[in-house]
Parts: sequence; structure tokens; C-alpha cells
Amino acid sequence: ASLRVAWAPRQYLVGASSCRFLEWRVELSEVLSYGEGEWRSAPACSTPYESDRSCSVEGLPSMRGFNARVYMACTLAELNSLPARTPAPVATRPWPALPPGGISCSDFEPEAFRA
Repeated sequence: ASLRVAWAPRQYLVGASSCRFLEWRVELSEVLSYGEGEWRSAPACSTPYESDRSCSVEGLPSMRGFNARVYMACTLAELNSLPARTPAPVATRPWPALPPGGISCSDFEPEAFRA
């Protein structure tokens, strides 16, 4: 399963930042029965292009809830933005359907089908 993450940068409350953009960083945390799991980096979504504003995280388990957060990393780590995160968990969908296997068809007649 996969999740598509999209974001929009916002203005700093104090105006312009001294941050020299390094990359966007995206992290996911699985929602577990006892609370939120550990935040893990989504490397495929970390991008050095400031104009990139979305990505897809592939290979996630189906039918699970996740929180996502994104922050802007700067060349000086102490200037990194605070993470923006999903207000509520999002869920991956069920497994994709697979075609049935081992079917042999015979005796085709109008309005009838025998396998």
C-alpha cells in the first residue's frame, strides 16, 4: 500500500528566516493499539528541490493508520522548521485484487457459464 503526502510551506511568524534550504524531510509514524509508534524517515520523499511539495510513500502495510509530518531542513540544523503534521491519522487501503488462478472454462452457452 502507499500514501500520498502533500504540503505547502508557510511564513515564519517573525518574518524571513535565515535558513538556507537543504531539503524537505518527511516522516511517518504508525498508529498502534497502544498509541503512536516511532517516527521513521521516508527517504523517497526527502527532496533537495524546494519546489517539490508532494510525494508517495510506497511499500506500507495495508489497512493501517499513519501520521505524517514534514519539515524543512536547513544547512544549519538549529534553523530547521518545526514539523507540520497530519491533524488525524490517515489509513492505507486494502490489498489490491489479484486475478483468479487455475480456472478452466468450457460449455459456453448464452446466459450460462460452467467452470
